[in-house]
Amino acid sequence: MSSDPPNPGSHVSPRKVFLGALENLSSDHDSERKFLKDELSGKVLYDDVRVFTRLKVDAYAATLDDAYVLKFSENHVDERDALDKLVSGAERQPSTRNKREVEMYPHLAVIFNDIIRDHRSAAQQNTTIRPPTRCFVKGHQLLPEEEHHTIGFPTVNPDFTITDDGPSGNGVRSSERMARLWRHRSAFVEVKPAKDQGPKPAGSKPDTIHDLVVQSADYARLHMSSRPFLLFSVGLLIFGSQFCVGIFDRGGVMLSPVYDMWEDIRLFIAVIRSLASVDSQDLGLDPSVRLLGDEDGIRLTGVDYPAHIIDPIGIDATTKWCTVGPPLWSSISLLGRGTVIWRVRKYLGQKLSDEEFVMKTAWRSSKRDKESDIYTSIKGHCAGLSRLVTGGDVLVHVGSKTERITVRYLRRESDDPQAETPVLHRLILTPVGRPLWDYRSDTELLQGLLDALEAHEFLWKQQILHRDVSAGNILLAQDADALGAAGFLHDIEFAHMPPDAELSTLEHVAPVTKYNDNLRPVGITEIAIRRRTTFQTQRGAALTFMAVELLQAAQWKQAIEHTPEHDIESFIWVLGYCVLRKLYSEAYAIKQSGYEYMSMRKRFSKAFGQLALDNIIENRNSGGPVRWCNAKEAGPMEPFFQDHISEPLRDLLQHYGEQALLRLFRDPAKNPDFETLTHHTMTSKFYNFVHTTV
Repeated sequence: MSSDPPNPGSHVSPRKVFLGALENLSSDHDSERKFLKDELSGKVLYDDVRVFTRLKVDAYAATLDDAYVLKFSENHVDERDALDKLVSGAERQPSTRNKREVEMYPHLAVIFNDIIRDHRSAAQQNTTIRPPTRCFVKGHQLLPEEEHHTIGFPTVNPDFTITDDGPSGNGVRSSERMARLWRHRSAFVEVKPAKDQGPKPAGSKPDTIHDLVVQSADYARLHMSSRPFLLFSVGLLIFGSQFCVGIFDRGGVMLSPVYDMWEDIRLFIAVIRSLASVDSQDLGLDPSVRLLGDEDGIRLTGVDYPAHIIDPIGIDATTKWCTVGPPLWSSISLLGRGTVIWRVRKYLGQKLSDEEFVMKTAWRSSKRDKESDIYTSIKGHCAGLSRLVTGGDVLVHVGSKTERITVRYLRRESDDPQAETPVLHRLILTPVGRPLWDYRSDTELLQGLLDALEAHEFLWKQQILHRDVSAGNILLAQDADALGAAGFLHDIEFAHMPPDAELSTLEHVAPVTKYNDNLRPVGITEIAIRRRTTFQTQRGAALTFMAVELLQAAQWKQAIEHTPEHDIESFIWVLGYCVLRKLYSEAYAIKQSGYEYMSMRKRFSKAFGQLALDNIIENRNSGGPVRWCNAKEAGPMEPFFQDHISEPLRDLLQHYGEQALLRLFRDPAKNPDFETLTHHTMTSKFYNFVHTTV
């Protein structure tokens, strides 16, 4: 192995912690919301009239004549009196607010249903009125195991779900059944019984982010993670007799002006009609995507999951793509990249191509290099590195113009090249792989990591530093012999490129692997770090797998140079994560409520589910992510570990656990066993493991 090349440039980055894609099995949802609250600071716009403009509320209000509004108000005096009584009681006795909030639901349900009923009747009489296609359903417990890519989601639920209406089935309307899955929800409603629980109560400081905004943003991130191709989420917020509407996107939150349900009843009716009938794109659906009908989707893909047709991507102006099955990866962030990864095939009209690809959609900063450009700057070929087929920013045709989908565009702001804004970016990559923690043998896991590590060195020799090594960014090959590698590294969005990098022409690369139907869709998500470098490019990396020095720099808000050693250390935490996640799944398969499962869940949460930086650093310094299975830590789990982890792999984990302790002092003179992390030292360890255990 050759030595690492000299430092190609400055990677000095002040670190700012933000709630990116949280680990699903994090131990404290309240902590998640605290991170989200901090993240929203400075990113909430109040009293923004564009919210109602985007939802066409004024147009709906114009269809309401005075006689109807007066009659509706008179017909709902009982609901108004009941709600006023509950609101008054909640404001006098704050300790009763939870109880009174629940008691508000039936009265609000009557109002919602009657507005939609009248709306439907009006549309039948006047064909210029768009009929309602959705209804408001009271909150139901989510189906926890229904969606594999959302396994581990917090079991939180908005008070009402706005979902597509449908015929009855088994005595229950389809809307009632669909409201139990996040991906079937078009929008949501959150209710509070008191006015001072609103987003900007009287007397509050301008920079305070109140609980209703945080709670609604929490719902929005789950909604956007689970509902395919959602660019933003819409929520109706009711607090006492007042209301506003929020639009939650990758840039933050836009809140409409606050109105009163009864004093501004015409506007309230118009808002309900709007949410029940506007086009799906007005509620956030990506205009470059088309949903196939159930029959066509199953016929084309053979999978009972909604299939979507994607418009051409990048310089390939003719090829359309079709998703196959649920997402392989779905980020749970609100203001992060919002990365979603799918299996796709070329859409050929009445059939799909045999070849399968990976499609990645994520939001990038307009000030950051495009990931597709980073791929095209790479010279040569490495089997352990994913390859670009095509890619580019997502475009939408508006009349005779073509616009990039950006947060500024969605918010109807002018296109200012100097203003930083999230931009929707889409890539088609090859090959298709399977999650690293789905390894079939310890040897396959280590060989996959070895191949990814060699790809990392391949990039580094070209002065490209990956900077985002995580368990989700390394995949195992479906056919190692055909690929020439057992695993491969992908997702180079946050790589640092040399300033003189040349961009080559995009080429269409035929895939060399096929998708294995045994692949289980996964929902790994992580906490993340956002930072800005000296060359004004926003960067990010997975906090779950980040090197200790970088975590400490984030803790102390210090600038630090990101080095190859930091990335190499991340491979250690990835190794520990994958073995732990594998055993967690196997314990779950044995018995969900059994001792092994409960023990593995506890170990997983402790090693990789912490949110506070202090706790993460303390656990990392002690080697916790790789020491959980050693003899001293095993206890009653020793027989389980002996059955599911080879002794050489336990020894390797133990070795890196000991190195974590030695790294606290970082003085080789005092610690002769201290091992400097380089490509050479780690590849040697992995190579020796693979070739002594075959």
